[in-house]
Amino acid sequence: MLDLEEINREIEKLENCKTSYATCEKLSILYNVRDHITEYKYVENEDETRHKHNEEKAATKLNIGEKLPCYKTYCDTKKKYRRYEVTEQPLEMATNDLCCDMKKFILSLMSNANTTEEKNKVKEMIVQLHEMFQKGV
Repeated sequence: MLDLEEINREIEKLENCKTSYATCEKLSILYNVRDHITEYKYVENEDETRHKHNEEKAATKLNIGEKLPCYKTYCDTKKKYRRYEVTEQPLEMATNDLCCDMKKFILSLMSNANTTEEKNKVKEMIVQLHEMFQKGV
């Protein structure tokens, strides 16, 4: 089974590389694979288990949109930027808005943590993310 996180890591790596036809071709394939994996489709003849799973995936996407409303805008702007439809300025603004939303989301996680263990888990996640960024991952 394809690992969505691995695909996203590879996309991120290629997006930060020098642009070439080979890179664009790989990105195109990976975008299609990622979109296929994450796409929510309701098929009328699906069995109940599959339907329930798809509903849960859609609810999760909806919750992400509620917590990080700028994420969709960022993704749309990033796609337009890659297609040379917008300049860097809208991308920078969308990135800034997304970062602000992410900060609010992380602070919300901390403030809503009820137990010491839960707070420690959130702190541990933040430290791990920081270490990843320091390594350039």
